[in-house]
Amino acid sequence: MKFDASKSKLFPQIMEAAAKFFGLSEDCTETDVHAAFEDAGGPLSEIIANANAKTNQTVIDQLQVLKIKTDEQEQKIDAFDTLIKELKAQIETKDSRILELQAEVANWGVKSAQYKTESEKMATELSKIKAGSFFDVGESGGETHVATTVATRKQDASIVEIKSDALKDILKKRNN
Repeated sequence: MKFDASKSKLFPQIMEAAAKFFGLSEDCTETDVHAAFEDAGGPLSEIIANANAKTNQTVIDQLQVLKIKTDEQEQKIDAFDTLIKELKAQIETKDSRILELQAEVANWGVKSAQYKTESEKMATELSKIKAGSFFDVGESGGETHVATTVATRKQDASIVEIKSDALKDILKKRNN
């Protein structure tokens, strides 16, 4: 190529465009522009090819790092999924146990009410005993214990029926 800068009418514009292309300041010299051309490494097509190769390798490296991180995250997610399943199973077990305990508490409430009723009956009997009315006059005119009743059967025989569970328990123990 035969180029004479002293005869060129576009030399200043060419140098300014080259300086802009290489990102040089506005006060750069011809030597700075020449050095930038030399450092560029050859024709523009080679510069682009080298840049693409470096970029491709950088992207490949970044993708490999991303793949490793993704694999690690997948393992963590799998571990969390397993943990969630285990926790759900524990929740179901505990919910079942809660229902069992609630049923027991309800049963205790029923038993408590029964015990309270029985306790009140026994307290009444005890207060009668303390008050001196251990025996009541029955329908037949005879004295009977407050915890019993006299029933008449078909053959006009008097049979004593026990009204109190506590008295029944005492008689059972005594007869055994």
